[in-house]
Amino acid sequence: TYVAHAEGAGVQVRRLAIPCAAHSPLMADAQQALRPAVEALRAKPPQRAFYSTVVGSALSHLEPAYWLDHLRAPVRFETAVRAALAAGYRHFVEVGAIAALSACVSAVAEEQGLADEVELYPLLRRTQQGWEPTLSALGRLFEAGVDLSAAGLAGARRARFGPLPAYPYARRELWLDPPPLDL
Repeated sequence: TYVAHAEGAGVQVRRLAIPCAAHSPLMADAQQALRPAVEALRAKPPQRAFYSTVVGSALSHLEPAYWLDHLRAPVRFETAVRAALAAGYRHFVEVGAIAALSACVSAVAEEQGLADEVELYPLLRRTQQGWEPTLSALGRLFEAGVDLSAAGLAGARRARFGPLPAYPYARRELWLDPPPLDL
């Protein structure tokens, strides 16, 4: 198998329990189904550095088609992390259901001799509920001198919240009707 071959070559492999073949050509049908919704988005340049795991480098502008490409393209996470480290970035905020990628960033930083310089800030953790992990990460960012937008945090108080299941999602739709977004 591919896994056995990779492990035999010394590559660390971890199987992911996912319900579809994400980041592969098998996502073509989903890509086509999502195309009308994605093409309706309005793109704006990122306000912060955006390191793409599709191309493995920084992007100054994201077209809506980028997200369609993201469905099928191989993930170049390590390449993107290396590029961010080479550009001098040392603070990494992980936005996701579990703090899975922080360990990958840590491994790349350690390999480059930067482990003592890199700080990781996962906003969500599987073992903690509510706002505690997010507020803790934001507090640590503030202590590190990162300029945080108090207005952005205050805006979160006006946001609508819906219940989310613990990961993995329990095979039910949990979509809110959002206002149009400017990207």
